[in-house]
Amino acid sequence: MRRGDDSAGADRREALPSWFVVVLVTALAIVVGFGTTGLVLAIIGAFAPLPTLAVGAAVTVALVSIVAPWTIPAARGRSAGGPAALAVALTTAAMAFGMEHHAEHVLVDRDPGVYVVTARWMATHHNMEFNAGPFQHFFFLAFASPGTYTDGRGRLYFQFSHLLPVLLAEARWVGGDHLMFLTPPILGGVGLLAFYALATRFVRPWIALAALAALATDLVEVHFIRDSYSELLTQIAVLGGLWLLTRPGPARPATSAFAGLVLGTTVMARIDGPLYLFAIPLALAGAAYARRRDGRGADDGATIRAAIGLAAGAVVPIAVGYLDVAIRSPKYAQSLGNRVPVEYLGLALVCVAGIAIATWVPRLVTLPARGRLPDAGGLIVGIALFAMWFLRPHLQQTTAPFGHFNAETDALQRFYGIVHGRVRTRDELTLVWHAWYLGPLTLAVGIVGIAYLTREVLRGRGGATGLVVATFLPVAAVYLVHPNIYSDQIWAMRRFVPLVIPGFVLFAFVVADRLLGVHLGRASVAARAGAIVILVAAIAWPVYTDLAVRNDTTQRGFSTAIARVCRLLGPKAAVVVLQGVNSANPASSQLEKVLPQTLRSYCNVPVAVGWADRNGTLQISRVSATALAALWKRQGRALFVVAESRDRIDELFPGLAPVGSVVATNPRFLPKTIAHRPRVLVTEQYRFVVAAVPTSS
Repeated sequence: MRRGDDSAGADRREALPSWFVVVLVTALAIVVGFGTTGLVLAIIGAFAPLPTLAVGAAVTVALVSIVAPWTIPAARGRSAGGPAALAVALTTAAMAFGMEHHAEHVLVDRDPGVYVVTARWMATHHNMEFNAGPFQHFFFLAFASPGTYTDGRGRLYFQFSHLLPVLLAEARWVGGDHLMFLTPPILGGVGLLAFYALATRFVRPWIALAALAALATDLVEVHFIRDSYSELLTQIAVLGGLWLLTRPGPARPATSAFAGLVLGTTVMARIDGPLYLFAIPLALAGAAYARRRDGRGADDGATIRAAIGLAAGAVVPIAVGYLDVAIRSPKYAQSLGNRVPVEYLGLALVCVAGIAIATWVPRLVTLPARGRLPDAGGLIVGIALFAMWFLRPHLQQTTAPFGHFNAETDALQRFYGIVHGRVRTRDELTLVWHAWYLGPLTLAVGIVGIAYLTREVLRGRGGATGLVVATFLPVAAVYLVHPNIYSDQIWAMRRFVPLVIPGFVLFAFVVADRLLGVHLGRASVAARAGAIVILVAAIAWPVYTDLAVRNDTTQRGFSTAIARVCRLLGPKAAVVVLQGVNSANPASSQLEKVLPQTLRSYCNVPVAVGWADRNGTLQISRVSATALAALWKRQGRALFVVAESRDRIDELFPGLAPVGSVVATNPRFLPKTIAHRPRVLVTEQYRFVVAAVPTSS
């Protein structure tokens, strides 16, 4: 029986060779083992190299031993081994290409910079908080900067969830900054392997290999695996967890518990992690329904134990992820309002409701399969998605209240457009964006595929793969309607990296796989021709979009520039970063925002920001700067100012000669676009002018 038949759920053997299963399970165990261990130790303030790496290794070995992937029934022969070997080769090539063009996101202009400087600080200081020091006593200075929060008492926290910084910090312990920068492409490779494995649940291995080629060459995937994005971890957790959860054969509690651990990792990676866990309440409800329907047989007992293992496994990372944000980033959690507790409460309520319905009202479980409801369900999904693609842009212009995204400059606000005091979010274009990167044909066929699979699931023919469909639909609905992100490209597409883009690719190839299985005379010829068109287009379009920007990278070489700045400052420095002449000017580098935490993490020096008023006049004066330098001198440190130009330093100290100037240049930067996907590369450049502040005037 080939994988991809509607009855494939009856197949009790993996569509993957044993060695591939072992490789993927081991990779997932490394991410979960070292990630969870490191995050727990970081939360309790014990994040040090020896205990973290030792315990992480022990947990990883324990997970692999408990799951025992070599005992999972696996496919044999060339029909499975050949595609799997090529999938590993293709993934390795994608990783190598990503490593060749890896980012060095050391300046905090966007989220990856936050993750990198957090990791750098944790790797060298072994904690996730720090104090402002003497700078906090001067009203004309600021200490907090983008990526950090202050508690108002001089203590600062790093923003966001901290699983990715933990893994990056661990990588730095092992291989220095270079391995830290190479870690995102490695994580991207694990996500691609998980995608291939999950695809074999739906289609035959050779078609799954083609689907992998389409995803691995997609510009969105290619771009984001080169930089430090938390979506990479979410992709690993979601795709890997769903692959484990949909395994064929008898339920194994150990594998289910591991699946729960992997899926729950989404919560440690991102604050919106619970959104991706819809498969868990469905699996629990399914187990409750099986127990209600079949009684207390031996197989039913295994199903119940597997469900308990799944829930127990998921609880651990969910709890750790919640504690991480609540304890180590409390201001971040507060800034999100009720969103965080509502997500957790919603997940718990859905679990309880699913179990209750399956146990006491089992007829509701089978109700969707009756009559024409499956056809109607699939049709509604397809029509809704096509309407969002073709009609929504003409019927709606989405906006948010001015300042809703905390836009930091007038330039950024102009970039997004202001409509009567509101900022244009362009949420109505989400599926238009997908067509830019996937290709119109692939997206259209992918919509047909999810509509078809929705019908099959409602008919009761989906088997365990129904969990994938049921997970995709709510995630896609939330992010396609309101991604809650700046709408510039390619940045906005990060929301769709974990599941939506892989889902549309997979579902398009499901259609191709089914067309190849048509055996109706002339219809079979037309169907196979259509399948070939889909297969070729789904790979050719991403390759075409890659060509002009295939070498893009972000802040490449900037770590070397920052190292030069650190040498200019020396180990006994204190720094004030001066605000630019006009931060609302797009040409301004805005060092006061992107540089402070970088200098703290890389140079290990105290840093504050010298802000300017609305007229661009610095709040710090020559007299106060001189007094501050004298204060630092008594503490054994020399005070420096860093600005984007010598002119800014001259305003404070006319004629003061800088001790040095450093220019960081990357000629292969993917620029912001609005009306189309990025098609060219431009140069990003920052200048750091360093001057020593005299201790007397």
